[in-house]
Amino acid sequence: MAKGATARAAARRQKDKWKSKRWYSIRAPRNPWSFKVIGETIAEEEKALLGRHYEVMQSELDGDFSKMHVKIRFK
Repeated sequence: MAKGATARAAARRQKDKWKSKRWYSIRAPRNPWSFKVIGETIAEEEKALLGRHYEVMQSELDGDFSKMHVKIRFK
């Protein structure tokens, strides 16, 4: 009985990792898209964002739906 009670107490004390994370805006490069926001992601620190890859359709950036088949990958 005591063993189960300590396990429940430990589970209640566990820190929620989602509360320590923040949302960051992902922006396209200045040329030719003028730092347009292409999405959002969540991370604990800015350093954790380095090395992530993001794929965006060119039609989302330019508004030109004839380029809908072209994917652009950002690092």
